[in-house]
Amino acid sequence: MSLWETYFTDIMAHEKITCPFCGGMVTVGSVCEYCGNFVSSTSFKVDGEKKDTIHTSKQETIRAVQNTENGKWGVLDSEGLQIVPFEYDSVRIVLPFVIIGKKMSLRNNGEKLLLGAYSIKSKKILVPIEYDWIDVKSYRLEDGKCFYLETAKNVLATVRNELRRVRKYGLYNGNSEIELLPCKYERFSYYEGGSYLIFSENDKSGLCNIREGEVMFPCIYKNIWLIGKYVEVTEDKYRGLYDISSNYPIQILPILYEEIRLTDNWLLVKKQYWGISNYAGEEIIPCRYDKIEYDGENKLRLFYDNQTKHVLQIELDGDKVVKGDAPHLSSVILSLIFSFFSFFFLSFLADDYWVGVVFSSITVCFPLFLYIHNKKYEIR
Repeated sequence: MSLWETYFTDIMAHEKITCPFCGGMVTVGSVCEYCGNFVSSTSFKVDGEKKDTIHTSKQETIRAVQNTENGKWGVLDSEGLQIVPFEYDSVRIVLPFVIIGKKMSLRNNGEKLLLGAYSIKSKKILVPIEYDWIDVKSYRLEDGKCFYLETAKNVLATVRNELRRVRKYGLYNGNSEIELLPCKYERFSYYEGGSYLIFSENDKSGLCNIREGEVMFPCIYKNIWLIGKYVEVTEDKYRGLYDISSNYPIQILPILYEEIRLTDNWLLVKKQYWGISNYAGEEIIPCRYDKIEYDGENKLRLFYDNQTKHVLQIELDGDKVVKGDAPHLSSVILSLIFSFFSFFFLSFLADDYWVGVVFSSITVCFPLFLYIHNKKYEIR
């Protein structure tokens, strides 16, 4: 081995890297304390350039052991050193945690096993021993893994005026080792590979960003739907929209709309009538149309007056209207000309002078009313 290879190998043997298996920090040439894999490195040359490859291999590094004298369980490492003290009635290794359990006496002289979680990383009890079940979950990140522990507890609660035993849920972030949600929620639903959690209490829903360890919304909304990097929320029968691409939610649309549809470029929104907004929440087309249809790329047809033949055809460039129909004056001008001649004709030939006046007024006012009515639908 050359002097450079000896130096390089020595450096690599003391370098801390991210474990390829679990994402924890581990020294090359040693056992990962979180997942129990042995992490090593080998070097080779490709076209004269030195490359190194990281390997992992499973080893029996920690094991559950029972004390034969008192029947209590603990955990030892491969060298026989104690990791978890022999104080528990059950242990279950789910690296990088150990689920620990203790039996509790019940009033009917029975026993119940309650569970907690011990962190191998911080060498302390992370989750107190008070739960009926604990599930360790994880999902892979670009720079490692995110661990979280779901807790469950069976409690008595009033459901539809009846006392029942129901299950409540809570959540701990295994990386930061903090409690994100207390064990009081009725339902958990995971989304985006486990990076987001919708939780419910008393028919209200909230949202938690597990990766960042942040509760984005408490239980204040009737429903929450994740749509990519957006969240649609409802209160009563109305909806709003948030952008959750950053650590904190940014409101795009207030909770005022009956329906929201996401497209590639715009938001189709309904507030009694349909309109269009951009993703900054700015109004492009006001909500006053019965229906909006695509008519080719960036072209729209806007229907009004109960989806009759009254249609405006517009073209959008980004969030700006670059071409649009306007109600035409031709019918109004023709009606005015016709009314002018009919006024004189009826005034002189009719037996009653006011018959001509009334007829002419109707002939003028009706098309003028239609023009003004249609004018309000023009996109300016």
